[in-house]
Amino acid sequence: MDSMPSPVVVSETRPTLKDGVRLGIRYAALLSVLVLATFAVAIPMVAAFRPSELSGVVDVLVMLPLVFAAYFMGGVLGGAALWVLRPLRRWVVGWVATGVLIAGAAYGSVGLVAAVAYVYGGINMMDYTSPADAWSSLLPVTLMTSLGAGIPGGLLFWWKERD
Repeated sequence: MDSMPSPVVVSETRPTLKDGVRLGIRYAALLSVLVLATFAVAIPMVAAFRPSELSGVVDVLVMLPLVFAAYFMGGVLGGAALWVLRPLRRWVVGWVATGVLIAGAAYGSVGLVAAVAYVYGGINMMDYTSPADAWSSLLPVTLMTSLGAGIPGGLLFWWKERD
């Protein structure tokens, strides 16, 4: 007696919060490695061609741990946003909202670190004129960069993921 082959059951697993956060951490790690590689190339060039500007490089190197912390904070928040907004990504507006929130997490965390570095560390990474300027520019700059990067980013991923 010939038996019929049993149908193959494909179970689609939905991404979890852990998956989203893990993805955000991977992006943060990649950005951190790229920054380190950039400095590995740039520092010898500055030392060779503009030695008078090495003190500025040292200031930035002192801030790198905080910048990396900002990347990882943005990665965790962006990964959480990716998971939370998953149900909305059935529609293009959900993809745009996801892009805006992820960009906001990324740029907002870096902006927060820049403000803290200026106000408490005296390192001016963003050409602030005063501590009040550092804090007052944080929200509008985060909003502008979130919209500027998040809308096209969300649309790009919607375009790539559509059926």
